[in-house]
Amino acid sequence: MGRRKALYIPGSKESFKLSRLNIQNYLECPLCFYIENIYGIKKPSGFPLTINMAVDSILKKEFDHYREDNNCHPEVAKILKLNIKPLNSENFYNWRKNASVLHDETNFTISGKFDDVWINDKKLYLADYKSGAVSTTKEFVLHESFRNQMDIYLWIAKQLDNNFTGTTFFYYKKLKKNNFMNKSKFITEIVEYSANDMWVEEIIIQIKSVLENKSPPDSNPDCKHCLYSSQRMEVINGA
Repeated sequence: MGRRKALYIPGSKESFKLSRLNIQNYLECPLCFYIENIYGIKKPSGFPLTINMAVDSILKKEFDHYREDNNCHPEVAKILKLNIKPLNSENFYNWRKNASVLHDETNFTISGKFDDVWINDKKLYLADYKSGAVSTTKEFVLHESFRNQMDIYLWIAKQLDNNFTGTTFFYYKKLKKNNFMNKSKFITEIVEYSANDMWVEEIIIQIKSVLENKSPPDSNPDCKHCLYSSQRMEVINGA
């Protein structure tokens, strides 16, 4: 069994770890978030996308090669027309494992893991690896959850180093299937996103208030997990 996440204890003086994914879960459904963090009951998770995990691992190794040589990745240089390089510093390797800051007002430790950080003329840029089918578009890469991810990461990053800018990048590998011999290949796109972290702290404070409340919050009317649970109970109670 994996390590169980620590539950939130109202009134506790110990710092509570609030990950980027945890914040996203709150945005998707406050009730599901509350039940998970107060009672330890998690909503069912989907199957991991093996190809996405494999691509992510390959890209990390690929960019580390250019990082160690202090060179720009050729595809990045070709697409962006900039001499922007993967950051080669001890800080980056730490941020890739755990980028975290303490939010004093809530005593929450806000954390995430940066896929990559690029540097150009001392300015730092967050970069995140994504992959998908060739039919997907820029709108897929700029899905709300991905934008939220980058916004939260920027909020963390700006407190770790004041050289981070709001310009961020999604390094996107699109899978193109070749009918000949049923082989596949990837097409690279880089999508620029102007991240906005102005909303993040307000949500952190809101989450603190929700977790301190003895009464659970309302669910998101569009939450499929809550809808399923509600309909299931109706069937059981009506049987």
